[in-house]
Amino acid sequence: MMTEMDILKHVGRHPNVVSLVGACTLDEPLFVVIEFVEGGDLRDLLLKSRMSRNKWASSSYENLRSRLNERQLLFLALGVARGMAHLEEKQCIHRDLAARNVLVGLGLVAKVADFGLARHVTTDGLYIVSAQTKLPWKWMAPESLRGLYTTKSDVWSFGVVLWEIATLGETPYPNEVSIMKLLQHLIDGHRMSKPPYCDEEIYKLMLECWQLDPATRPSFKEIERTLKKLLEEAYRTYVNVSPVEDEIAV
Repeated sequence: MMTEMDILKHVGRHPNVVSLVGACTLDEPLFVVIEFVEGGDLRDLLLKSRMSRNKWASSSYENLRSRLNERQLLFLALGVARGMAHLEEKQCIHRDLAARNVLVGLGLVAKVADFGLARHVTTDGLYIVSAQTKLPWKWMAPESLRGLYTTKSDVWSFGVVLWEIATLGETPYPNEVSIMKLLQHLIDGHRMSKPPYCDEEIYKLMLECWQLDPATRPSFKEIERTLKKLLEEAYRTYVNVSPVEDEIAV
């Protein structure tokens, strides 16, 4: 809890990051007050948005549509990217980025949350795990499965979050039960396939986030620019308006 509080103090306030309101550290137990976010977590929102194509469809995500439209899903993804770009700027590695750890406020404003595993990186930009910790391995980059983290490791996890958004809350790699088998599959070049109804440009962005070499993955600022452009195009196509910052319409 103290580490999470220190991280929140370090990253400061941002519209797409859950804020530290206050803390009492004078005596045990430690009390920490975090911003209240009305809408719950992103994964729960995605699952609740599911709408079967027809009543005979299977429960597989291939047969599901969302009550959230394309612009709303893009807006949620953009919010996560903006929050992570702020963490990137503050040299903070989240290490547990997943839809379940993103909260959604009024107006579908996504806020990155749960900094229990987050760390402020060293001057060389690296963080090495030195203690056994339960880690979210299906969201982790190959180098992180070996204990090495950078902000580019969070970029890999963001690609998985994009996949979660595109599949309306599915669990990644549903058939993988072994960390070592998953690692070998990733090293061999296997990646999750494009979800049905997923835009080609979004899947292309996922694959860029899932580059094996961390140096070739985009930064969160680059991801933010890409998603903003896609959202602007979606507005022009469906609503015939261009200013993406007028996000109250989402």
